[in-house]
Parts: sequence; structure tokens; C-alpha cells
Amino acid sequence: MPLLAAFCLGTAASLAQNPVSAAPTVSTTVHVQADSLYQRIVARLRARGYQLDEMDAGRRRLVVRPPGETTRVDVRLIPKGDSTAVAILPMDDTGVAAMRASLTVANDATVGMENEGRVAPTRSGELPPSEWRPELFVSPRGTFWVARGGLYVADSLPGSWRRVFGNDKDPMEVSLGVLMAFADDSTALLGFPSIGIDEDSAHLYRTINAGRSWSPVRLADLEWVDDIAAIGPSVWLFGTRWEKEDRRGLFESSNDGGRTWARRELPAKLNDVTLLYRVSPLAAYAATAGFSKGPAFWKTTDAGATWIPVPTPHDQGLHKVPSGGVRVEQIATVGDWLVVTEYGKVFATRADSVRWRRLDSIGSIGADRERNQLFALTDSLNAEMLDRNLNVLWKSSYRIPDNPATEPSNVEKVLARDGRGYVSMTQGEIYEASDGVVRLVQPRPRD
Repeated sequence: MPLLAAFCLGTAASLAQNPVSAAPTVSTTVHVQADSLYQRIVARLRARGYQLDEMDAGRRRLVVRPPGETTRVDVRLIPKGDSTAVAILPMDDTGVAAMRASLTVANDATVGMENEGRVAPTRSGELPPSEWRPELFVSPRGTFWVARGGLYVADSLPGSWRRVFGNDKDPMEVSLGVLMAFADDSTALLGFPSIGIDEDSAHLYRTINAGRSWSPVRLADLEWVDDIAAIGPSVWLFGTRWEKEDRRGLFESSNDGGRTWARRELPAKLNDVTLLYRVSPLAAYAATAGFSKGPAFWKTTDAGATWIPVPTPHDQGLHKVPSGGVRVEQIATVGDWLVVTEYGKVFATRADSVRWRRLDSIGSIGADRERNQLFALTDSLNAEMLDRNLNVLWKSSYRIPDNPATEPSNVEKVLARDGRGYVSMTQGEIYEASDGVVRLVQPRPRD
């Protein structure tokens, strides 16, 4: 659905109880039932780093802020039979900033929603076309998994894909924000960042046969999975629970690949976890959302028994992050170095003494744990591999295009394994980089 064709402009009078007058309203109609659409919009915005200031499922209303923005935006859903009218109104501004915030929310909340989960005809073994933004994972043994309207697995990126989770009759949000952890070659856990379509559905699933079948894992009070990571059979999960109207962090660990779980207490300020990175069975880092009150970066060295705050580059005055901005977005370790991306900029420090310095020209990072290297994308989207001392081993002369064909396509995720780097894009393309060579491996050219 083209953005300009889908939205029309109005005034604040179209929304009752909003104090801002003369503010631009964006409205559209989505052919999805209202309660289902509400849950899907919540999942979408949360996965894309939005701050959700207010949530009212009964009235189907949200107050949100886009990443990096301070303008609050009111989102209201009005049922119209099997369709839903969506009205989006900025609450704090009336000018260009208000229009930008409204259009950003409208785009991220509704565009492509009607087609999500629909699987178009495709040749056997191919990934089907999808309106869903992808999530790419690679297991320790090199199996590839892609979540995009369903969960697909293949032994190699240009290989034959098979669907292992999700189906047309149960269009669960198996897409952006879905999380995975791999305990061994056959055991994997699949976590969801919200309650999804079905409020009674589990938030966590487990397979012990490489995806041929899945079993729900129900953990008390778990409202959604924030992140999950495994080192062998040791699996850690950060999630969200609620104390009345207060969001609280939840930390669960398993020593048997997710079969049984134990809960540990967290510091009161360790809430809203957005990223978990495990260094070893005992050591890990956790990042929290930029709008959280308190430290944005934490470390444990005793398997989660205690967590201590770690100053970020912003905390040390190396750059400024807006009050509503995303904080630590990526974490990697290589050699004696800790490397993070904070609000789009990459910094490194010795892990034992936190004194950050900027890694100029680098925009995205992914740890290659097998070779103790660091895969990176430069600001100009060239791929490079760094050794344990942060020296460049190779760099591609080929620039990964950020606007293939006529559709904009941005970097979604950067991963690395055993000397190769992988980059997934918004429109579904996947690139592989090794020894200075970059190639497009998904979608494969048709014969």
C-alpha cells in the first residue's frame, strides 16, 4: 500500500480529548480486525525501538515516541467491521517535527500490515516473497534461520529452505523482533517480543529436533521475551513482567538447554532490556532502552548473581544521545576489547578498564566468536574483518547497496561466523562477505 495513497491529513478536532489544536492528523484504514491490529502494532513498534508511554488495549490506544524523537504521538484504532480506522496525532508539536513523527509512526505501524503473513507462490526450497522485515540467525554449526512471516531454515544461504514455524492459518508475528538461541545442533529456543496475535499463545518455544517440532515453554509472569542467548546448554533469558502498571525486568536461566529454568533477582533499575550479549558461561553484558531511568549498560561476571553498571560512551562525554534515543544497539567482544554501537556510532575499550574511543568510519559490528575476529560495515557500507587487536584483515571494495531496485533497503542485522560476515537488509536481501569479496546470496537470481 503506497504511503501517500494510504494516508490523509486532518486536524486535531478529529480526535477527542487531545489538547493540541491545529496539529496534523494522519489517518488510514487497514483491513485487519481492530483487536488483532492493536496487538500487531504494539509488537511492530516495540521491535523497532519505540518508546511506548501509554498502552490501553481496552480502548485500543497508544501513546508512543519514535526512536530518537521527543514528540509523543497518539495512536487510536476505531473498529469498522473486519477493518480498522487508524488515527495518528502528534501531541507535543504542530510543525514539521509533528508531521515527521506522525508519518514515521504511520509508516512503521501500518504499511504492509495487510499482507504480513501471506505466503506467495514460490519454487520449492526458495524463501517466499514477504512484506515482513527479516530476522537472520546463524547457529554455532552454521545452519541459517530466517524469520519473515514464518521461520525458515537452510543448511546454507543459497541452499534449500524449509518452513519450520508459523503457517497461513496461524499468522503469528514471526518476523522483526523475533529472537533465537541455540543450545546445540538440534536444540533451539524461539522467543517473541510481545503477546502477538493470540493472547493465549506462549512467548517462548523450544525444539530439540532442529525445528521439525516445537513445544511451548511457559514461564510464570513472562509477558514477552526481551532477549535470549545461549552458550552450549546454558541459556539466559531476559523478559518483561508487570507489577500493576510498572514494567519490571525478569531474568531466567537454564543449564539444560531450556528444559528447566531458574529465576534470579535483578537490580531494581535493570529494566527494559533490549540486548543481551554473553561472553562466557559466567560473564555477560546487558543493554537497556534509552528512555529507561538509570544505567543503560550492565555487566555480570558471576553468572548473573550480581550486575554492575558500566559507563557508556555517552556517559563518558564522547557524544550526545537524545533523552529518547536508543542507547547501546550492538555489543561484541574480540581479543581483550569490548566494542559497542551506541546511537549509530561505534566505540571500543579494553574490557578490564572502560575508557571508550571512537572507531572512525565503522557503522555496524558483529562478533566472529569462532575465529576471535570482528566483522564490521563501514559508514559507506563496505565490509571488513578486524583481528583480535582491531587491525583490518581485509576490506571489500564493493559497497553493499542500500537502495536496490526502486525500493529503499536498509541494514537490519550484521552477523559473523568462521571468517564470514552476513548482512540482512530490510527488503529481504542477504549478503555474504569473506576475504574482501561481497556477494548477494538471497534472493537468488532466477534461472
